[in-house]
Amino acid sequence: MRTIHAPNDRYINDEKLLQAVAPMLIRVGIETKVVALPWAVFIAQASNPNYAYSSILIGNGATTGEMSFPLRAQVATVNAATGMGASNRSRYSNPEVDALLAKAMATVDDAKRDLLLQQTSEVAMADQALVPLFYGDDVYALRKGFSYVPRPDGYMAAFMVRPAN
Repeated sequence: MRTIHAPNDRYINDEKLLQAVAPMLIRVGIETKVVALPWAVFIAQASNPNYAYSSILIGNGATTGEMSFPLRAQVATVNAATGMGASNRSRYSNPEVDALLAKAMATVDDAKRDLLLQQTSEVAMADQALVPLFYGDDVYALRKGFSYVPRPDGYMAAFMVRPAN
């Protein structure tokens, strides 16, 4: 039986999402149950290398606006000395991914670095380092007379809304 752990108070409909996915997995032959926990408990356990979850629901984003951030955090081989793989909770490891990522992070030319990061992503995804369930969209609405420029990381605070020019 596969257990999917998830927070029940972190993402919009997080627990409901997995309660909908579990029967789909069961229909294709993967016996599945969902265990939903408060975020503080879930993330403490998911971050503990001695406490292994077989599958988890967790968000991913490029808070820096560049793909090296989530790649080095979530699919790079865990290495406490370098900080690589700091959020790699599945302990995924692929030397090809690590080599491509290291080369990308040492590349100053934006276009060349972007191509290397794309290659890194393609190798990791072909290897099923992560299995995306969905891609969330940030939705913004403003009253007439105001403007807001969205950030790549999705962060928004009231002080970032400005009077329109």
